[in-house]
Amino acid sequence: LSSRPSLNDKEQIAFQSNLNGTSVSGIYLSNPDGTFRTLVDNTGTFSSVSDPSLNVGGRVAFIGERFDENFNQIFSINTTAGAAVTTVAETRPGGYSSFGEPSLNDLGGVVFTADVQPDPNAFITIQGVFTGPDPRAHKVLQAGDRYEGERVTSVVTCSEALNNRGEIAMTVFSENPETFEVRTFVVKARPRK
Repeated sequence: LSSRPSLNDKEQIAFQSNLNGTSVSGIYLSNPDGTFRTLVDNTGTFSSVSDPSLNVGGRVAFIGERFDENFNQIFSINTTAGAAVTTVAETRPGGYSSFGEPSLNDLGGVVFTADVQPDPNAFITIQGVFTGPDPRAHKVLQAGDRYEGERVTSVVTCSEALNNRGEIAMTVFSENPETFEVRTFVVKARPRK
């Protein structure tokens, strides 16, 4: 196994792994009856997939890279057979440049850590926490923002960060530029509606 498994209340487990003795890598679903099913792998549209987050409804959010694109994306797929893959967010110049693991709640909401490249002509990135495809409209908090009167230097989430109330748990870091002292906050946020 090469990623953390994600367990839902129906006793299903989504995990990313390589098939023994092959170059096939994918996200798989383990059911309570002991059966397994491939949700998505690198033998089709995707060159790589990772970091699954499974909800009680059987939907999985994950990071993937398509063969036909030069960027990675966060996707969501329903675990029922033949379900379509939906793009949640994607990298592009002047927007997201990379993603951390997504967190998916039981209502289908997604939150993720990402680096944003505000100027498409300069590869300078700003880390933040986001909830959708537009880094400006779906920003929760990012480096440079203020929290508790302190300038945020870094902010991250994890695969369990989003609850069914839409609240987001984040770890926020603030470094004093004169003393280099780092303050760390664990916070709960509610995105604007």
